[in-house]
Amino acid sequence: MINWMQTHKKKLIPAIWISTIAFVGAGFVGWGAYSTGPSASETVAVVGKTKVLVNDLQQKYNGLYNYLSSMTDGGMTQEKADEMRLEEIALAEVVKETLQLNLAKELGIGATDEDIAKYIVTMPEFQVAGIFDRELYENSIKRAGLSQKSFEESLKKAIILDKLNYSLNLPVNNLDLEALASAYFMQDRISVEVVEITPDDVNATQDEIKEYWEANKENFKTPTIYDIDALYVLADKIPTQDELKEYWEANKNSYLNNDDTIKTFEDALSEATRDYKLSISEEDALKKYIALKKGEIQTDKKLSIAEGNFSFPIDELKAVRTGEFAKPFIYKDGYLVAKISNVNKPRQMTFDEAKDIVTDVFKVVKADQELEKKANETLANFNGKDLGFVTRDSQISYGGLSDGEFSMFLNELFNRPTTKPGFIKLENKAVVYNITDQKLADSSKIEEYKDTIYQSAFSIKNTELTNNLLDILQKRYPVRNLYQGRTNE
Repeated sequence: MINWMQTHKKKLIPAIWISTIAFVGAGFVGWGAYSTGPSASETVAVVGKTKVLVNDLQQKYNGLYNYLSSMTDGGMTQEKADEMRLEEIALAEVVKETLQLNLAKELGIGATDEDIAKYIVTMPEFQVAGIFDRELYENSIKRAGLSQKSFEESLKKAIILDKLNYSLNLPVNNLDLEALASAYFMQDRISVEVVEITPDDVNATQDEIKEYWEANKENFKTPTIYDIDALYVLADKIPTQDELKEYWEANKNSYLNNDDTIKTFEDALSEATRDYKLSISEEDALKKYIALKKGEIQTDKKLSIAEGNFSFPIDELKAVRTGEFAKPFIYKDGYLVAKISNVNKPRQMTFDEAKDIVTDVFKVVKADQELEKKANETLANFNGKDLGFVTRDSQISYGGLSDGEFSMFLNELFNRPTTKPGFIKLENKAVVYNITDQKLADSSKIEEYKDTIYQSAFSIKNTELTNNLLDILQKRYPVRNLYQGRTNE
């Protein structure tokens, strides 16, 4: 058994890492930051006749959380986890694993205590100088908030899953390799002609624009507009050179060049001056914020800010209720203490209000229509330039196309299932083409990428198998989701 584990450890480790090892190595975070309402033994789903418990879901959540945190250098937060619906992802993963475990049980695939023990002693997380250390193992489990029994049960499931996946893997045959090599390294001999029509080339009459507006007027609405009462606190104190030098010394790690070296005082002077003036005016802004809340002073500015006005940090106000003051926030060269007094909801524009926007949109639409018409006419009377043989990654300069546009054209060309003449539209341009010949790249190039082709073929083939298998398993072992989401106690 230990030989099998060592042979397939590259596949086994990723399967276990997310669900178990990462959980132990990084500790109990995510959900572990606070209590959850349901008990650890409560059922969150039933897969066939197998119960999925809150504890299973919690371990999966924490494992995913820690894995993502390690991939982002600790950049994972509870807010980001909630935003990406990590809890739902964790539940889906646990259900998927339980479906596979049910199948493994039917097939008689299991993991013995000896299997688990042999794997644990080979894990570097529990070794000192290359030798298994029981005390380190027990302390690591304890720090993670797990019992030894629950950790080893998780490890057992991961080993069973990997055994199942290994037994189901389809081997890659020569036909698979040839098919993928053809897709990767096929060379097309092409002739091309580029046609172009920009919105500026289009004549749009008043009647056409109004007709377009009538058909699409529900898409032309005013933005949400926020009426704001505010008091502006200007950061206008003139600091001395010594004050600025002292401030820069204390904060110089914030002022970096493009190569991450620290800027000299002279180079950082402009930024440091602004930041210093803001820092010393913040206290004044907070005092005025408190005075405004008490009604001791009044606002002196009224602003109307449209949604999408990126020069104003409207999100600073959205976090508080309408009519309440937000804490001071940086605005231009000072602080603004403000509240939203009214929110003007979007409404449909009149034609006169929307005319300029509608005109621009319509000209883009009409230019696209005329471009397609011109491309079809060019295709019917094709007389393109022969560019010779090209591959997906060819780099060719061709009149009228940038390097990026030509790469986009080639990528789309090699994704098309047909070799018939046609055209590919880019922004304001269409590349009309004809494939006159095809051949595979020379064998040396294919040999150079043989390992990559094999891995890609294996991944494509077995990912499709796994997805199809899961569809079948959901019918064999019906899934009932009983979980309504976590709640704080």
